Amino acid sequence: MMILIETMCNQDFGALIFSDDFSSNTVDQSKWSQIIMSEPYNNELQYYTDSNVNAFIQDGVLHVKAIKENIGTKAYSSAKLTTENTKLFRYGKFEMEAKLPVGLGTWPAFWLFSPDTTYSEIDIMEAVGAVPNEIWFNVHANMMSQNIDNQKVYKYEHHKAGVNVSDIASSFHTYSVEWTPIFIKGFVDGLQYFELNREDLPAKYWHFDQEMYVIVNLAVGGDWGGMNGICLTCFPQEMLVKSVKVYEYTGTYTVNTGLRTSDKIVIGVVVSLVLVAVIVCAWFLIKRKLRRSSPSQVQTKVVLAQSQKQ
Repeated sequence: MMILIETMCNQDFGALIFSDDFSSNTVDQSKWSQIIMSEPYNNELQYYTDSNVNAFIQDGVLHVKAIKENIGTKAYSSAKLTTENTKLFRYGKFEMEAKLPVGLGTWPAFWLFSPDTTYSEIDIMEAVGAVPNEIWFNVHANMMSQNIDNQKVYKYEHHKAGVNVSDIASSFHTYSVEWTPIFIKGFVDGLQYFELNREDLPAKYWHFDQEMYVIVNLAVGGDWGGMNGICLTCFPQEMLVKSVKVYEYTGTYTVNTGLRTSDKIVIGVVVSLVLVAVIVCAWFLIKRKLRRSSPSQVQTKVVLAQSQKQ
């Protein structure tokens, strides 16, 4: 069971630097790119189109719509909107107010993604129809750990938390993240349910200082979204988005060049193990040296000592 923590607004977030309340008649192309993607990730079953059938604005609300139809090699069409070509962000407070689909096989998401080679990702909101009314916050990245035969080998780091929200389909809720150089915190309607602190990780595992772009999408099926199958009669399905907002991070942060708490713990454990090994080795050496002194040698030394006294 996840405990929600009521928090006050962080004073390190200032001006509104990106906002879309979807008051225009069409998707604002100065803010969003509607991606065409025939082969999405995670074995998903949708074809992302740039059609206004899959992404459109009606009554001040963005509709991201997944439709059961054959398109290319896929059995569903849907939409994925990003700011990759219009606006990149480094830190800030990101919010989306939305209603979510709950049909089996749906996988709506509101997330941040880095265009660099770490593929760092902050999933502000994910939900899957296989687990109704459960909202998930995920943070993960691929870190290149070594190079074998000129091939990049990546290590995967993942932190995740979930919370139950009973009316995600019938009511609008605000899903948000506070992303700073110091921490990443996840919220639903201002209630915190996720936190990852920079100091909790070894430096090599913190890959969240680079620019990222915003993504809003509705996937169908896939490794997670389709883990319990897909309701074939439940489509079309929609995610309704009332607004997306980004507030500027105004805080300051000085990189701590000293050791982190986690590093100190690791070093302390290693030093302790080395000391134990030294003590054990010393004990064996002393024991071995004592064994080399045979009883006859000891006896001879005693006789010689007595004769010298006489």
